Amino acid sequence: MQRQFSASLPAAVSVSSIRRPSNTTGIELPDRTSVSTGYTRFNAQLSRRRHNNQAVVVNPLSHLTDEELVADVYRFQAHYLESVNPEDLLRAARVAKDVRTYDEVARSEDPNAGSRLPVILEPKEKEALKAEKDVLFSERGMFIVILTVSLAAFLQGFVQQPRRDQQPKPPAAVWRLGAANASPFLSAAVFGCFASLPINDLVGRRGAMAVAAVLIFGSSLASTWCRTWGSLFGVRAINGIGMGIKAVSTPILASETAVGFWRGSSILAWQLWVSFGIFMGFVFNLIFNAAIGPGEQGPDEGGDRFSHEYKVLGLILGSPCVPALFLLAGL
Repeated sequence: MQRQFSASLPAAVSVSSIRRPSNTTGIELPDRTSVSTGYTRFNAQLSRRRHNNQAVVVNPLSHLTDEELVADVYRFQAHYLESVNPEDLLRAARVAKDVRTYDEVARSEDPNAGSRLPVILEPKEKEALKAEKDVLFSERGMFIVILTVSLAAFLQGFVQQPRRDQQPKPPAAVWRLGAANASPFLSAAVFGCFASLPINDLVGRRGAMAVAAVLIFGSSLASTWCRTWGSLFGVRAINGIGMGIKAVSTPILASETAVGFWRGSSILAWQLWVSFGIFMGFVFNLIFNAAIGPGEQGPDEGGDRFSHEYKVLGLILGSPCVPALFLLAGL
């Protein structure tokens, strides 16, 4: 196992030369038992996850020995972060591994607190660690991330608004209207969610959200000119693909960018603004329905053609263009 780890480290770093944190009194790292084989290490992780009855999300670094952490950091830096100083990355990883311990050090009034830890915190680092827990938007750029995620969630709910015809219709027309309303959810589940993985791998989280916003903008704009249920079904299906991509990508972006102390609140912003978007969708439905007077109802054009009411209410389906543009601006 040591040979495997050492092969991933630079020549100047060897596993045997890494300083292990010593067991001392005061605020120090919890004791961990070194693992002799890779099989034992990963088997122990699997056992912990299988017996995690309370669904506790465990720090993925917490069970690594210092040797394993160093090996993983240098391997990760060599493959993904070549522009980053590996020593800086290792310093950050050691703090992240025992972030609660270092948070106690940052809040301690003892100037010697944590002096035996692998990382000696500087005053500005202590202030940053305390701000992560005490200040909601302490991270640089986190406010615009939350704003963009909220816009995406609002758009997600706003797009879901159903179309409704208040005039009595034959059963076939009701089924066609229902199919046009359901097509976004069908395509989101069947195509959009599955397409999110390759799109995220290709252009990243923010790029995937941009692709979704463009699909929703284009399909919403096209739906205002649809005059048959078949064309509306197809356009709304494209709309649903954008919904599926965005529904998968956006909450993950929120969780990846937020620190652990605020991650739950950041993810819940998605559901909050989706609900608000659905609410505003129904508000717009009421506004457009109220704007159509009884004398403006046109005759049904027969077959697959929509009535005059459908033509006017097509504006409802085009209204998501506006929040889609705001989402693109936020991205």
